[in-house]
Amino acid sequence: MYATVIDSSDLVADSGWTYSAGFRVFVVNWVGTTSGWILAAFFIVLPMYRVGMYTNAEYLEACYGVSARVIGALVQVQYRTSIVATISMTMYLTLSIVCGWGEGAWWAVAAISILATIYTACGGLSSVAVTDALQFGVMSIAALILWSVVWNTVGGVGGIREKLAAHDPELPGQMLHIGHDHVEQEDV
Repeated sequence: MYATVIDSSDLVADSGWTYSAGFRVFVVNWVGTTSGWILAAFFIVLPMYRVGMYTNAEYLEACYGVSARVIGALVQVQYRTSIVATISMTMYLTLSIVCGWGEGAWWAVAAISILATIYTACGGLSSVAVTDALQFGVMSIAALILWSVVWNTVGGVGGIREKLAAHDPELPGQMLHIGHDHVEQEDV
């Protein structure tokens, strides 16, 4: 579930959201969401799998009838279409701006999309499951390595506080909070 849900748009969105809202975004994503995935895996996905259901649409049909399955499938198609558009645009922006590929980035996005479609169509759900399992391992190891390198480079929380303050004296107060909102009041 972890590897399936995470994509390039998350990296861009989470970075921006963490910058504007502080480390509580980190807590929600890495503690709350991970706990939710574990609970869902053991208490929702496994029981569904054991009774022969593999999609949320099948579950909706079993509980509420065919119309709920059809509506659920239509909503899922719309949702996934918007996610694919977001991923494609994020990939394009990363390749064109960060890598400097310009308009050629759209060709790369199209090629990646076509290859992923062919791979999934030829290999079916089992190929997607294998890819997700491998991606989970790679992403987990990379995240731990990246976290360790950054943590050691900046010198822990104290180093983060110093580097943020050097950039903007108000940033540590804005970003290094977890359990409260940063509210500013102005006298009118």
